[in-house]
Amino acid sequence: MAHVIRQFYARGSIAEADTTLLRFTTLYSIGPRTAERAYNAGCRTLEDLTRQRSTVLSTHLGVVESLALLPDLVQKIPRAEVVQIADQIMHQLRAFLPQAFGTIAGSFRRGAPMSGDVDLVVTVDEDEVSPGDALARLVRELRASGRVTHTVSFARRTHAHSHTHGVVVAQLVYRATPTSVHRRVDIVFAARAQYGAALLGWTGSVLYERDLRRWARTRGYVFAATGVTRETDGALMSTPNEASV
Repeated sequence: MAHVIRQFYARGSIAEADTTLLRFTTLYSIGPRTAERAYNAGCRTLEDLTRQRSTVLSTHLGVVESLALLPDLVQKIPRAEVVQIADQIMHQLRAFLPQAFGTIAGSFRRGAPMSGDVDLVVTVDEDEVSPGDALARLVRELRASGRVTHTVSFARRTHAHSHTHGVVVAQLVYRATPTSVHRRVDIVFAARAQYGAALLGWTGSVLYERDLRRWARTRGYVFAATGVTRETDGALMSTPNEASV
């Protein structure tokens, strides 16, 4: 996509094909290469892409449901609504985990006036809390309240077979009120010892993450949004905050 950015600055506009490619990347799991393959296969709209290719939405929700949600999900989210959604989620989480806290990450944290989705990274100051179990309960309660309308995916990434370590991600479709537009929301529940790495990983741009991984390797570590490990033996390092990374 670098050539698209260069083209914009050189010409002041973007060719139709590149505009289509950029639009494709607004969908879950669609990166530049997948977008280009879809375009070469004849896809020209998000509807084409959803019908002809396996996207995260179409795989988990089905083509018909995905197409019904697309008009909402492609709309950008203003900062005030991002905060509203995050506040609602944290209120629901603190109802059963009072010590929980979280930070809005993604493009919102980088200062963007509008966001494509809401990325909320949460944790709790209790060592015995299972991130997977806690997030599963949170999603159930948000569904019961009517705010979560669809669960797109729920991925558990534990470390060393410990239920109290790991980073668990729920990709959801969310409505702040019954009449609100559907929004994409990713809730990232990290164990306290991995919160700093998760927050950095979900805040940074692709380029920032790449540079951070390179920097970590020069010091003998492997950085990922799921935690920092020692390269020699895979031991998980404690990164409870960003400064510790």
